[in-house]
This record gives sequence, structure tokens and C-alpha cells, in this order.
Amino acid sequence: MITYEYHLIRVPRGVPRGAVRTMLTEYAERERWVLDRVRIYPDGRHVVQLKRKVWRPDLEGEALPPL
Repeated sequence: MITYEYHLIRVPRGVPRGAVRTMLTEYAERERWVLDRVRIYPDGRHVVQLKRKVWRPDLEGEALPPL
């Protein structure tokens, strides 16, 4: 079963785009996050939502092997 894990990053106004781009690239390359949503507020701050897949086996219907 595939589920997603989410991570919010709050970026204050005045942070250069290049710095934000570098930060998001690091998250994507090292921790396998992908961009899900970006919200830009009237006061200039940004809220970035990242997501990544979490693989969990579905063990409900499966019998465990004998010991």
C-alpha cells in the first residue's frame, strides 16, 4: 500500500529565489521529496509543501510464515 508523507517549509519574505531553489533541490536529491504545493501569501511569505512515498507492506490478509 502506498501512502504519502508530507513536509511543510515556511519561507519568510525577502529570501532570495536562488537560496530557496538550492534548499528544495537538496531535499529532492537527498531525501527524495517532490514538490506538492506552493502557497504565496500577500505579505510575501511562501509555504512550500513537499511529499514523498512511504512504502508499507499490506499484511492484513497475508499469513505469516511458521517459525
